[in-house]
Amino acid sequence: MKEAKGVRILFAWLYRLALPVYLYLVFKNDLADGIVFTDANDLIMLLSLLFAVLLIIGDFFKKDTLTKISGLILIIIAVIAVLKGMSLILWFFPFFVALYFLIYGNQA
Repeated sequence: MKEAKGVRILFAWLYRLALPVYLYLVFKNDLADGIVFTDANDLIMLLSLLFAVLLIIGDFFKKDTLTKISGLILIIIAVIAVLKGMSLILWFFPFFVALYFLIYGNQA
């Protein structure tokens, strides 16, 4: 059976778009209070949103370096967040989406 390449591209874009939306919904209350760098949770929130957006931007480049670096940094952020005591369930989706793009890059 042949692979449906158009569907794979569509789902890769859905993954890319779902990650910042998911992180925004998770951190929506914290963003409404404003970003004050009093603790590491604000830094984790800001960096995760930044690199989720860079994951989207990385697909517009010919090389997949930005996509893979963004995926790697999102994995590191997820591991640090879980080690700091944040919920494992909360970071399950961002970790595996970032792992997917770290492995496949823009060929996803």
